[in-house]
Amino acid sequence: MLMGNDTIKEEIIKSAHLIGTPEPLSDLFDSQLSYWLSVQALIKSGGYEAVRKRYPRISREVAEKVEKSSFKALRNFCSSEISTLGPCLPDSTILNMLSTPNESPEFGARMMLQLLSESKEEE
Repeated sequence: MLMGNDTIKEEIIKSAHLIGTPEPLSDLFDSQLSYWLSVQALIKSGGYEAVRKRYPRISREVAEKVEKSSFKALRNFCSSEISTLGPCLPDSTILNMLSTPNESPEFGARMMLQLLSESKEEE
């Protein structure tokens, strides 16, 4: 009986060590969502100038599109596989992705294909 308790304790200890361990995929998604929600809050409260001071690489057009986007649209726009932050994506891609209804499960695949095709065109 004592042996069984030791095994259970070891499992509990292993599980406890994993608590708080960063998970790269969820962390990337969370940071992107936080970023875009921050942009949205800034433009709603202080206009584009507030966004420009805090995030100088975000264009007025992108900031205004983010301002008008719903929480659900921003959440669906963020990805745990790739970064959707400004320097990583051109404005045209961000605007296109926020304009496209992204409710479907195929949205992520379409987004990846679009990014790959754009990167090949730039080469």
